[in-house]
Amino acid sequence: ANMIRKTTVLDVMRRLLQTKNIMVSSCARTKEASRAKYISILNIIQGEVDPTQVALSRKSPYVQTAHRVSGLMLASHTGIRHLFSKCLSQYAMLRKRQAFLDNYRGFPMFDDNDLSEFDESRDIIESLVDEYKACESPDYIKWGMEDPDHILTGEGNATGTVDPKLGESPGMSLTVSSSSDYIATFPEQ
Repeated sequence: ANMIRKTTVLDVMRRLLQTKNIMVSSCARTKEASRAKYISILNIIQGEVDPTQVALSRKSPYVQTAHRVSGLMLASHTGIRHLFSKCLSQYAMLRKRQAFLDNYRGFPMFDDNDLSEFDESRDIIESLVDEYKACESPDYIKWGMEDPDHILTGEGNATGTVDPKLGESPGMSLTVSSSSDYIATFPEQ
């Protein structure tokens, strides 16, 4: 005979993490999904749960559910970068054709045919796509930094800038513990 057991918080959280439950992603069921990573997650669990499993649990008076335990997950996931990339390629095609721009040229913001606001927005989305892609790599901690003197990493192969006086500030010490880790210590205020 089949045993019926109560749904636990762990069961709900496990289901929330299943790929089939991702609501917005262009590659949720493809090979690309195996490289996608969660950046942050907020799980909201409600219902009759063991107080040792969650910080706070109350049943919402606004949400009716047939289940004793239910959950909602809000997550930042790198898989969304594919949708942003698709938007960028569609924007590039529209911009190339100058499609729909007449609707904007009548506004004071776009006087003198200055459409740089669109280009700046495109650049921001491109940098977001680049950062989400970098989040999927194991050396993301180095992304966005330049270390020509090998102060932080011992490798110097990332991009950005590092203040050469980083370890010379009074009350601050910099410790390089390996080729990929660094620890900056600040005095307590």
